[in-house]
Amino acid sequence: MKKIRPNDQRAKYALTLLWIVLMLEVIVLFSNYLQFDLLINIQEGENYTMEELEANDLRVSLFFWIYLASIILTAVLFIRWFRRAYYNLHLNVKHLNQSEGWAAGAWFVPIINLYRPFQIMKELYAETTSLLKRNFGKEVYLPVAWVGSWWALWIISGLLGRISMQFLKKENTVENLISSTEVDMVINLIGIPLALVAIRVVKKYSEAEQIMYNLINEEKNNPKSTEVGL
Repeated sequence: MKKIRPNDQRAKYALTLLWIVLMLEVIVLFSNYLQFDLLINIQEGENYTMEELEANDLRVSLFFWIYLASIILTAVLFIRWFRRAYYNLHLNVKHLNQSEGWAAGAWFVPIINLYRPFQIMKELYAETTSLLKRNFGKEVYLPVAWVGSWWALWIISGLLGRISMQFLKKENTVENLISSTEVDMVINLIGIPLALVAIRVVKKYSEAEQIMYNLINEEKNNPKSTEVGL
């Protein structure tokens, strides 16, 4: 077996940002609810002040940019971890379905980004489990069902994001703003379990990858051991 590269630090960075995103989902959900409540009051003809509108706009705008920056940074760190994980598996398993570059590139290609990252993650789970059992007799449980849940929530969140963007393109009326805010709150509600499941998916695989890393290094450093071909 070839020596794999450490990936635990990349996993820690990705997990840290996922926890931050989870926290922001809750905060932004509350912020969106406050905006929704204000818009409903305006729609029903209740009194409001310009200070209330300005404070709402400032709060929503501030959290939006913080949230967006966190999402982008999380995506970068996640993909770096994801690509390294697939690279490491490629070093020791010859029959993987995709090239290592697709672990990063698949996220940016239209249509393909709807299914290929899921296929690669599922392959990471299945092939790593098989590798550890076949070559080291090590039983590691990596539940593929978590991968399916993660991807289903990701797709649903992405579709709702597109719907929210369509509302922003419409006339800036109270009714459209209410509809957009409602969709955004649903996105936040889905984002909470999505972040939790993503944390679980990364953490479980990172633990298995670290076991694989340690066992391969032990085998390499043991002069009595022989490399097992796949």
